[in-house]
Amino acid sequence: MHIARRCLLLGALATPTFLSSCFRGKVHEEFLEVLRSDELADVDLLGLTLTNAEESGYENTLGKPSYAEVRHRFALGDAEAEQVLADAVAAAEAAGWRADGPVNEALLAWGGSKDEPPRICSLSINDQRDQLSVRLINRETP
Repeated sequence: MHIARRCLLLGALATPTFLSSCFRGKVHEEFLEVLRSDELADVDLLGLTLTNAEESGYENTLGKPSYAEVRHRFALGDAEAEQVLADAVAAAEAAGWRADGPVNEALLAWGGSKDEPPRICSLSINDQRDQLSVRLINRETP
């Protein structure tokens, strides 16, 4: 009886993963190129040390779009968190990103956007104040 419950539980946990993989749409890597070519996608941004880099292409799973995205995380080292964010915002604006609002001083975060194709940028400092996160999203669809 105990083994049957485990099998039932494992089956229930595996089914959503199996089903989503069956209905997973084509991954469109081409939407990453516009993000990869952006100045903020530079792995040497502001001379900081890259600690993590992730990217994903556009896909549509079960009718839910997942947009192309580039995510980089940089160690601040001895740099002041507020100054790094200010420098990152200046770099973003120099690269043509339009601010969606002022820097959120309490959260140490900034958001911006570009058109043609529609893109979103978010810059943030983590709670420990030792990393800068850069997230670029291409909202273009096939």
